[in-house]
Amino acid sequence: MREREPGLRHAEAHRVRLDVATGVCVFTQEVGGTHAGNGHDLRLEAVDEPMPDELFETKRSGLLRRLRNR
Repeated sequence: MREREPGLRHAEAHRVRLDVATGVCVFTQEVGGTHAGNGHDLRLEAVDEPMPDELFETKRSGLLRRLRNR
C-alpha cells in the first residue's frame, strides 16, 4: 500500500459503534492519519424476521446433485 501512497499515515484510533441487541458493528470512523473521517455506517433493516430457507441453501454442482439423487 505504501508503494501506491508514499505519504500514507495509519489512523491513530478508530471510533466504533456496536448495536447492543445484535452485536453488529454499525459504524466505524478513522481518527487521525491520512484517511481521517473514513469508515462505514450501516442501518439494520430487520432482526429475527422469518426468511425463506432458499436464501440459506448452498448451490450444488451438477456432479454433486447427480450423486445425491441416486
